[in-house]
Amino acid sequence: MPVHPQIAVRILPFEKKLADALNQLVENGSLAADLKPYQLVSDRHEGLPTMLCVCQSTREVVGGASFVMPEYEAQKVIEILTLYVDQGHRRQGIAESMIREIGAYAKQNSIANLYGITDTRFAGASELYSKCGFAVELEGTYMVLRKALTLSP
Repeated sequence: MPVHPQIAVRILPFEKKLADALNQLVENGSLAADLKPYQLVSDRHEGLPTMLCVCQSTREVVGGASFVMPEYEAQKVIEILTLYVDQGHRRQGIAESMIREIGAYAKQNSIANLYGITDTRFAGASELYSKCGFAVELEGTYMVLRKALTLSP
């Protein structure tokens, strides 16, 4: 499903103003009472700089994701830490577009694996990741999903 033409999806280094806008989306959402501090976007995660994927209309931030690029077993991967879409903009392909954009960024940077991490209570999130080609790697209180990317030689 293509995103509305007036919505731009971009990958950016951490910017406090954009992170604050993303956190405001989260805090305004229906799950705000369940939020833990680590579920909000911050400039670093486990010592790694955070990158942002932001969806903006001409007037406002309507969705966003944060991710880091740690190394596992001598390979860089992308871990998607947060992924939120404003309630009024859901079911329009925005989340899928953000995941595609993060995947394209990964390929440009020779990163072959994307990981999504979600709380198992958020069934919509695990459905989204599955729809985008992720497979469950680990399931407990949190679900870890992985998507292997094909890199060009």
